[in-house]
Amino acid sequence: MNTGKDLLTEHIGELFQHSTTILYVGASPLRFDLKEPLTGHKIVLLERFYKNCQYFRHDKSLEWIVYGDVKDIWDYQIPIPIDVCIWWHGPEHVRSGEFADTIMNLEIITKSLVVLASPWGNCPQGDMYGNPFERHLSTLYPRDYERLDYQVATCGEEDKPPRSDIVAWKWVGGHWWK
Repeated sequence: MNTGKDLLTEHIGELFQHSTTILYVGASPLRFDLKEPLTGHKIVLLERFYKNCQYFRHDKSLEWIVYGDVKDIWDYQIPIPIDVCIWWHGPEHVRSGEFADTIMNLEIITKSLVVLASPWGNCPQGDMYGNPFERHLSTLYPRDYERLDYQVATCGEEDKPPRSDIVAWKWVGGHWWK
């Protein structure tokens, strides 16, 4: 069965082939899915849960760690330029009314490519490991991304967690390696 990472490789494999500056939104000791395939890139981590920031503070693979909420992206000094923004399994953590504006703000600060991923459909989740920001506050379907002009691929089955993913991407500017 395909995974979200497989979909990335299939549809935008160049992400892993060319070094770039990446804003990676949200990671935890339990989940930093794309860390290994992105080795060699300059990664700026934006993380809302302070204990997660503390966990990664000595991680040499990260260029910079910013403690903050993606919804308030303008409140932080994100080192720019950011070529690629990846919000991997994060959009489900904002309310549906905040979804489009939050993604639009990521597009504004990104020069080339925005990559998003979330569970496909209904996938309830509460706090995890003491982190209240792990709650799923919205249920997303491909149409939610397509409305924002994203290309979309899915794997697994709708409303069947844990291995059902939506992966969405949008070129917001030129390719960073050209």
